[in-house]
Amino acid sequence: AGAVISQTFRPGRMKEEKTSIYTALLALLGLSLVMMAAGVLFSPTLATLLHTPSNIYEDAVTYLSIYMWGLPFLFMYNIANAIFQALGDSKKPLYFLIFSTVFNIALDLLFVAKFCWGVAGVAWATFIAQGCAAILAVAVLLAKTKQMAGKVPVFDGNKLKLIAKIGIPTMIQNAIVNVGNLFVSRLVNGYGSDFIAGYSSAIKIMGFFNMVIISVGNSISTFTAQNIGAGNTERPKEAFRIDLMINWSFVTVITVLSFVFGREMIGLF
Repeated sequence: AGAVISQTFRPGRMKEEKTSIYTALLALLGLSLVMMAAGVLFSPTLATLLHTPSNIYEDAVTYLSIYMWGLPFLFMYNIANAIFQALGDSKKPLYFLIFSTVFNIALDLLFVAKFCWGVAGVAWATFIAQGCAAILAVAVLLAKTKQMAGKVPVFDGNKLKLIAKIGIPTMIQNAIVNVGNLFVSRLVNGYGSDFIAGYSSAIKIMGFFNMVIISVGNSISTFTAQNIGAGNTERPKEAFRIDLMINWSFVTVITVLSFVFGREMIGLF
């Protein structure tokens, strides 16, 4: 969606851009509701298929069920961030993320340390923090779209097809990686809850590192789409070389850090 919106980010195509934004928001909202329903319905089945140990099974199902109810917020938060970046504004997503993270930590301390709600408290903290961030992000985005061209269609099937044409290969790519991770999780779960704790900590660290790589990738996607929209095909090639340089430098550093300070990193959890 961000790539499609980026290509229309220029004078003369504001109405088209506004329709693309509305189409993306509506399509992702619909998809998130379907995913939420499926997730809530099949949470116990998923926990069973993943061989979740019996001593943490109830907690796992509780956490997953509550988290699934929050999927529409997670979807809308992410699509709003992608749209802001497509419009050349990467600061607002940062502000929303900082708010969400700090609020999440505060709620964790309140629900878990103070109210002793355990895993359910962690899940509700995530649900509420993501929900507030999503509502803020979408509200600010809609206020921004009001300043664009006048009345436009709120949905365009051709725009949705274009979003799907770009988005579905990425979905499949991410699905392959994450389904693979599910099989690994299923294997790990067979070794008990202590093993799961160590694996989960390592995955959190890897996720933290991956965010840098993903963010650079998202930036170059927006940059490339904007330049294609402007008819400039040379600048993306230069940006791609810079992207490779940044990512290889970062990966080299984190690889060394992981080998040297791996025990200390895990110890943070």
